[in-house]
Amino acid sequence: MESRISHFRHKFPKSHVCIVNGHIEGVWIVGNTYRGSYSDKYYGAYPHSYLDRVTALFPDLKPLHLFSGMVDDDLTLDMNPNSKARIMADAHHIPFKSDSLELIVADPPYTKEDATRYGTPPVKKIVVLRECWRVLAMNGLLVWLDLIYPQFCFKDWFNFKLYGLIAVIVSTQHRVRLVTILEKNRPK
Repeated sequence: MESRISHFRHKFPKSHVCIVNGHIEGVWIVGNTYRGSYSDKYYGAYPHSYLDRVTALFPDLKPLHLFSGMVDDDLTLDMNPNSKARIMADAHHIPFKSDSLELIVADPPYTKEDATRYGTPPVKKIVVLRECWRVLAMNGLLVWLDLIYPQFCFKDWFNFKLYGLIAVIVSTQHRVRLVTILEKNRPK
């Protein structure tokens, strides 16, 4: 965890991230760009520099981008036909073998209204979290961007350990989001 923080601080020296009570905590004030970024062309796109910051925390891990939207990467999954996803699938049934991924970066529709704007049904977040737990390898990480702090531990279904919490602030008059980073553990 210390080496991840160190690498992140090297890339983003003005961003606040530290270890508190055994997990990462921080605030990313990312600012907004209105100059031709994909975030101003696709409703619900990641905030400016968000993926760069996640990559700086986890430079050694290749992510599956869940609810990928317009992310241009090898491993992207979305059910919206207007996305650039390489895998068109429903996140409630992730088409990967159990225990096969090290990192998932997820940005689900936050509300029913957001899902309607994407042209997709609302997300049953607890079902998607359970699927993420299934496909992650032991100690694999889930980076979940949302407006809520998700319920992430059900002793009969799955068990994640809190790895980090980071507030993401874009600019005034924008929703403040929460990055919840979870590590797969064995069910209790």
